[in-house]
Parts: sequence; C-alpha cells; structure tokens
Amino acid sequence: MQLSRRVRRSSVPSLALEFLLEAELERHGGMAIALGTLEGVPIAGVGDVEPSRIAAAAAAKLAGSAQHPLPAAFAAQSFRMSVVQLPEGQRVLITSVGSSGLSSNVESGVLRILS
Repeated sequence: MQLSRRVRRSSVPSLALEFLLEAELERHGGMAIALGTLEGVPIAGVGDVEPSRIAAAAAAKLAGSAQHPLPAAFAAQSFRMSVVQLPEGQRVLITSVGSSGLSSNVESGVLRILS
C-alpha cells in the first residue's frame, strides 16, 4: 500500500490548488507561485506577489512581449514557467517567481485538480 505524501487535502478545487501551490513554494522556495490562463487571467496563487501580476507577466512573456512592463518588473528574479495541457484542450500556465524550479508534481497536481 502506497502512502499519500499530501498532508492537506480538499475536494474544493480552489482550496486544492492553493494547497498544491503552497507545497510547491515550500519545496522550491521563492517569492510566489501562480496559476493562470495563457491570456494572463489568474486562477490561483500563493506567496508575496499578487497572483494577477504574475499571471499577466507570464502571459506577456510567453507571448513574446519583451516591451511589456510586467515581465521587466520581475527581471531580477528567476521566473519559471510551465504550460499544462488540460483534457478539454485548454492550457494553463504555472509560474514561479524567485524559486529554483518547478516540479513535475505541481504539473500533474494541476492536471488532476482541474480535470
């Protein structure tokens, strides 16, 4: 029997996402982590930076908007992004600011929660 590593759980998707992102932030450190749409609309986030700022900056960076002021505001911190494809064809963007990386656990967790 395999033991679950998750300590905090919820069947409410918004809480489950928050718990998942908090665990990822604890694993890799950093300032904040957010989940958003490719258009920059925030879905969830935790940390010291407003999720709406992270989601907008990540969407602008992914779109190649080098002149957009939000990605430039995060230029001094590491900025890790990962796109997750959901079963319905939608894609979401996980972004961490100031962390050493993103784990595959957070990607699979987002997929599990939002599917």
